[in-house]
Amino acid sequence: ININTPSENILIYNNTLHKNKYSMGSYGPKNSKMINVYTYNNLSDNDNKQSWNYDSFYGSILDSNYMYNNLFFTDPINNNYELKPNSTAINTGIKTVYTTDYIDNLPDKGAVEYGKKTFNYGSSIILQNKDNQSPYSASNFTLVKNTNDSTLFKWEYLHGIVDSFYLQRKMSTELEFKTIMRTNSNTFFYNDTITETGEYRYQIIAKNKYGISIPSNSVEVFKNNNITNSIFLDAENNDMQKGTTIIEETIGYLDNKDWIAFKQINFGDSILDACKIKFAVPCENAWQNIQLRKDGFMGEIIGEYITENTGGWDKFEVKDFPIKPTSGIHDIYIKYRGKSGIGTVDWLQLYNSNGKIIKSIHQDLKCPQPNNNNENIPIKLFPNPGVELLRVGFENKEITRAKVEIFNTIGHKISEQKFSDLYPGEIELYVESKELDFELNSSFYIIKVTIENENHNQETSLKYIRL
Repeated sequence: ININTPSENILIYNNTLHKNKYSMGSYGPKNSKMINVYTYNNLSDNDNKQSWNYDSFYGSILDSNYMYNNLFFTDPINNNYELKPNSTAINTGIKTVYTTDYIDNLPDKGAVEYGKKTFNYGSSIILQNKDNQSPYSASNFTLVKNTNDSTLFKWEYLHGIVDSFYLQRKMSTELEFKTIMRTNSNTFFYNDTITETGEYRYQIIAKNKYGISIPSNSVEVFKNNNITNSIFLDAENNDMQKGTTIIEETIGYLDNKDWIAFKQINFGDSILDACKIKFAVPCENAWQNIQLRKDGFMGEIIGEYITENTGGWDKFEVKDFPIKPTSGIHDIYIKYRGKSGIGTVDWLQLYNSNGKIIKSIHQDLKCPQPNNNNENIPIKLFPNPGVELLRVGFENKEITRAKVEIFNTIGHKISEQKFSDLYPGEIELYVESKELDFELNSSFYIIKVTIENENHNQETSLKYIRL
């Protein structure tokens, strides 16, 4: 990055500078100055200084820039500059009005935010189609809306002019795509009105007089005539991820605390209360947990699926489970909880079942569900200490009842709540409620948690501090 002086009003944010003799440079007439040149949150792998300058980073205002080595990145030899989990660049940048869409309280340093979906590194300058050659591919082919009578797509083209675009479609049972429409070069959306129930996959091809492009990314869609309104989430086309891997047209290698996320999902005014999931897992890895959380990977759990044996990693089945009735616009996180090898996910579809889908566990004689076997279940309080509403959390393996009692410093019981039909998985119990006008004051408390089920009974007392 070269900044010649005199220079004014330049913003240099969140770059990763790698394998350069000099990462940044500056040159100009004697006594010429930089004015309002902000250089923030950048990473460089060397501190070589050009003879006419005083530092490896340049600007009139410098902050949160950092020198690194190759150990920062997942696989720099193969151009994968995703930060490693223990990198000191994570969550240590500074906020600016131009630094957005980061995950935690602060942005990361460098060009790649840890946990976000990776991208093709390089210049974002528009690259024109070469003369006398076939066009480049369209990009960011995306499903916008999916209803019974409307399936709306959009895409981008960043490479100059083409003659036309061709939308192609195939059913999941078909081997080859078929062209279903042609649109002109300045149209970047299409509304497919197919109504037959089934799984479909779409892609876009660009064309000029010299030939056609390779296909864009593909998008999967599930149509269901019995659902009037739904939101379709194609797992491999997520907006952010942590720890997962795309396997052909699915998401796999799902281990404990991995997640994928979809940004700004618009539920609209409809209240959606159920989810379909197309999923595969063998018996030996079944009975783990897939959570739907809103507005953060530690956000409120709105639904969870206890994975059931489908017969193998590539033997997919479609299952339904309830979610908390939800409307409005939210980031949706799909979080995986268990040990390792939680399964393979193809897609999810959120919809309104009118209360018909209820939480249940199917009995499988060939692959029985494990139980708690009188093992002590760890109980946690969070946040502790804290100022937010208190939550009690634990993980169990079978249908459970729980009771939470709160005692003050002199042993007086000030609250008791009972919870029934708590299904297997990660349980989060909210034991304070603004709606019930019950909130704890700043003090010290004892929280007693009683867990009861067919195979296990347990009482645990924990100290809690409300700040």
